[in-house]
Amino acid sequence: MPIQNTALWFLDKLAITERSTLVIVDDSQSILNLWQQRICEHLNINTSIEYFDNPASFLKWYRSNGEVGDYIYLIDYEFTNDSINGIDIIQQMKYKDQKNLVTSYAQDFNLQKKCLSLNIKLLPKYFIAHIPIFRAMCNPEVILIESDLSLQQASRFRAKEREVPTIIFGSLNDFYADFRIYGTTPSLYISDEFVKELTHIKNLGFKNIFLTTYDIDKYESLTDIKVVDKNMFLSTK
Repeated sequence: MPIQNTALWFLDKLAITERSTLVIVDDSQSILNLWQQRICEHLNINTSIEYFDNPASFLKWYRSNGEVGDYIYLIDYEFTNDSINGIDIIQQMKYKDQKNLVTSYAQDFNLQKKCLSLNIKLLPKYFIAHIPIFRAMCNPEVILIESDLSLQQASRFRAKEREVPTIIFGSLNDFYADFRIYGTTPSLYISDEFVKELTHIKNLGFKNIFLTTYDIDKYESLTDIKVVDKNMFLSTK
C-alpha cells in the first residue's frame, strides 16, 4: 500500500531540550508514571516534570508560572467529575505556549478539526508508549518550512555542507507545534505556498524572515521580508 503523509493533527514525535519542563495535566496517575518511564528510557538529561490531576489546580499554577520557563504541555481531554475539558484549558492559555492534547478520543473527527484550528497537536493515549522522544537541537541558526520532500532533502544536504545547524518542518502545523522549543532568534525560511501566514508569523517575533520562491518578481512588493530563490537556500543568511 502507498505510504501516506502523517495527519497534520497527529503528534508523531516529542522534542525536548535540556531546558524543557514537561507539564502533565491528567487525572490518572498511571499516565504520569508512563511519561516518567518514557523520559527515563530515552533521554540522558534531567527533565523536570510538573503534574496536575485537575484543571483548577493547573490553571492556578499556570497563571502564576506560565510566563517563566520552557514548558511543554501535555493535557488530557476529559476529566472525571469536571465540566472543563482539555480544549477549554488550552483556550485559556497563551498562543505562544507549546500545547498538546493527549486523549483516548483522538479518533474523534471533530476533535481533530478543533486541534487543527487551534494549531495544536493531538496524541492518542495508547501512543504514549510508542511516541519517539528525542533531544532537540538547542540552538539552530536556521528554521525552514518546506513541504516538498526533494527540496527538504536538498536543503538538509546544503545545511550540512555549510555546517549551519538547521531545523526543517514539512508543514505549518508541525512548525506551530514545535517552534517554541527553538525560540525566535534563528533565521526563518518559509516557502511561498505559505505566504498568507507571513503576517501571523512576523507577529510571533521572528526578525530575520526569508520567503523562498521560484518567482521572485511576484513578491517584490513585500516589506520586512527578504525574498530568495528556492535554489539559493542558505546562500544569504
